Amino acid sequence: MRNQCAMSIGEKLRMVRTHTGLSQTAFAKKMGIPVTSYKKYELGQREPGASVLQTLAFAGVNPCWLLIDDGEMLLTDSEPKLADTLDINRLRLAIETVEEVLHESDREMTPAKKAEAIALAYDIFEEEEADEALAHTKKILAKLVKSLA
Repeated sequence: MRNQCAMSIGEKLRMVRTHTGLSQTAFAKKMGIPVTSYKKYELGQREPGASVLQTLAFAGVNPCWLLIDDGEMLLTDSEPKLADTLDINRLRLAIETVEEVLHESDREMTPAKKAEAIALAYDIFEEEEADEALAHTKKILAKLVKSLA
């Protein structure tokens, strides 16, 4: 038997997203959730699974509030905040780009240097639209890898 909450999960997700000031697309990308799936969650056409609920909880959304109207919308100050979360897709792209450059140049890096290169790629992708920045970032990283490796 389902618990009848005042608002649907979709309405609550919309409330969280508007609290962040992000569009549906930006919020979904920041959370690492496929955009079409996220839009369906807000429309009530689909309910988020456990992995999405976990991602939202790590971002600071109170899962008890989201599911059963228990507690506040956001977790306490000691918990992670939405603004502090990583953009999973951007991080994945940064890691893949660094690894690809290393592979193509047949070079290796120490873990510390690789972490530095990934952090730089992550920052570059934040400043530019990822699709537009990819080729440019690969060129920059190729030079960086040669100097760091």
